Amino acid sequence: QRRERSRSGSRLAALSIEDQEEILSEFARHFWISPDGPGVSPWSGDRAAKIIRFRNRLVVEVDRAAGDPDDPDVGTGCFELGGLSKDTVIRWQRFTFYDEVARMSDVLFRGPMEPRYADEYDLQLHASWRRLRSQIPDIQEFAALTAEYRVSAVRVAMMLETARPPEAAQLDDLFELPDARTLASLLSLRCEKDDIEELLELYRLVCQKLQVKLGVSRDGAEMEMGYWKIRGLGAVLRMVLEYKEAKYKDFQCETGDEWFGGRKPEILKKNPLANLPYIVDGDVCVCQTNAVMLYLGDKFDMNGSDEKANLRNNELLCEIYDVRDGMIDTVYEFKKVNRTVEEFNESAAKLSDAPPFGKFEAVLEFYGGDWFVSPAGPCVADFHIWEMLDQHKMLAERVGKEPVLDKFPKCKAFYERFHALPTLQKYFASEAYKLPVNMNGNNPIANAYFQ
Repeated sequence: QRRERSRSGSRLAALSIEDQEEILSEFARHFWISPDGPGVSPWSGDRAAKIIRFRNRLVVEVDRAAGDPDDPDVGTGCFELGGLSKDTVIRWQRFTFYDEVARMSDVLFRGPMEPRYADEYDLQLHASWRRLRSQIPDIQEFAALTAEYRVSAVRVAMMLETARPPEAAQLDDLFELPDARTLASLLSLRCEKDDIEELLELYRLVCQKLQVKLGVSRDGAEMEMGYWKIRGLGAVLRMVLEYKEAKYKDFQCETGDEWFGGRKPEILKKNPLANLPYIVDGDVCVCQTNAVMLYLGDKFDMNGSDEKANLRNNELLCEIYDVRDGMIDTVYEFKKVNRTVEEFNESAAKLSDAPPFGKFEAVLEFYGGDWFVSPAGPCVADFHIWEMLDQHKMLAERVGKEPVLDKFPKCKAFYERFHALPTLQKYFASEAYKLPVNMNGNNPIANAYFQ
């Protein structure tokens, strides 16, 4: 065996973990580049040019790592005494990493590529591999030495799913990116480094994205949401479903007979905890408000992108329910807090003078951002918070008090931002938004001072 000859100019540096992370982060940054303007396809214009430049850099690195078999410093038989040289192993490892990132980079366009460009790019990568393959005496040894430099397609998919930059909210306020097409493309590129459980998780995520996009239930039918024919807790769930453009039936009970003698016996067959509100999604029936909210949050990926965000979402759901309970105590006669209209007016005036949103203002101040849980857009807790802000705003107007939102500038900005969400405009113009906030005299179960 002979020692491999090497010119210092042709040597490549080993790829550190930090180097790899930086390339993958740059990959993600390119995915989230905004289109050139409204109505402009993300696979065209200046955005596409930036992606092509990034992909060209990847191809150059692949080509450099493949080397030239006619170069005596690179060609077959380049060994040190006792085995492969360090430089050869480094080249193999760099080739493996950059080649896999380059092949996955198709998804950066978020749509179709020009066919000739796509073919030429693939041919370049294939030519580099053929050149490198001619220099590999033992393919199993190559696989063993480069295993740690293979890039998990699942990892890249989940990185795109969870590492949404704050500015992505302007680009994707509906949480559709990365879409099912992108994730499925990455899934098709799976490598031996992908764990089977991770693959199954990615497959489930793809299916979930398709379900959300189609707005269908688990078994393909439309979902059913049930509540009284008022806004109340039902408004929160209606807004979540409308925001995600889901297909659902809004079952509104106007009388006790419609619920207790009609729908409730059927719901009891599905869930012994039958109550309003409820959601029926295929073979799943969920009751109790926060349970329904969290179920929809899981279904639509709106419970927070990581463990900390998920915890904050849960905390806020509990905190805003306390605010709702305070409103219920104030407006319903049967709660016996306010036994007369005069007592209600006095309590409502005090509540409007000191609205219970100081903690929510503090949350926005503490974490920053436009939303309560995720910087990328609203999670399910945001919907209940908005509904209670709106109800307190209406109550203050009813009793002639100053606008309550003026006391909380960050909450006011959130309120206005939420109200402007494109997919909620249909709801805000609908009869569902115009329903009484609370029970009225037509319902024998309860009658609210504030409707």
